[in-house]
Amino acid sequence: MVERMEITVPEGAKNLTQVARALEKAAVAASYMLEVDHDNLLAKCGCLWMLVRYQIRLQRIPVGALRVETFLRSPKAAFSLRDFTIFDQLGEAGQAVQTWVVVDEKERKVKPMSVCADYLTAPTPVPERTTKPLRFKPSPDMTLLGTWLVRPEQIDANGHLNNVAYLQEAEQYVTGEYTALDVAFDRECFAGEKLSLVGSNEGETRFICIRKENGDLSFSARFGKEKPE
Repeated sequence: MVERMEITVPEGAKNLTQVARALEKAAVAASYMLEVDHDNLLAKCGCLWMLVRYQIRLQRIPVGALRVETFLRSPKAAFSLRDFTIFDQLGEAGQAVQTWVVVDEKERKVKPMSVCADYLTAPTPVPERTTKPLRFKPSPDMTLLGTWLVRPEQIDANGHLNNVAYLQEAEQYVTGEYTALDVAFDRECFAGEKLSLVGSNEGETRFICIRKENGDLSFSARFGKEKPE
């Protein structure tokens, strides 16, 4: 097995949603390379991958075609971190990191990473990066921005709302250029659900959250101006 996977996105990325979509493509390609893709994982242990948190830090909104390089860190007992380096026609444009867990397909409960034995032996670069997705707390005083009915075409292979679809909807309520994004997923959403989008500002930082009809928080995003360290 190779340590790194690389994909190209000729059409580039003009916003954070398109950057996140490029990361998704890279992560899926890497899962096939490691033979821990959706179908393989389901067949081997009746489990699914779920993205629970991620962070993007850009030097700039990418210029021209993208090249995305992705690689793993040594897995922890309950989660795995996947790193990304984002390149555009000017050079390195940014970095990202995602936190993934394995869940039982039927019960939707987190399982130990040990159920995915092949994954535990995947090669990782040395030294490993140390950046972790930021944990943040949006203001409780948020304004209703709009509602959203989840469409069947927004559902992915896991049977729930695709992770990039949340961001695509949220970014419609963000103006200006942001180079930092932090995202957390708390509850799954499904076709036909009516969701509420709420938002607030703290200085130059913009927060967007998505709630289910019962009020449960499903998605939180923090849009900032920080650059990669």
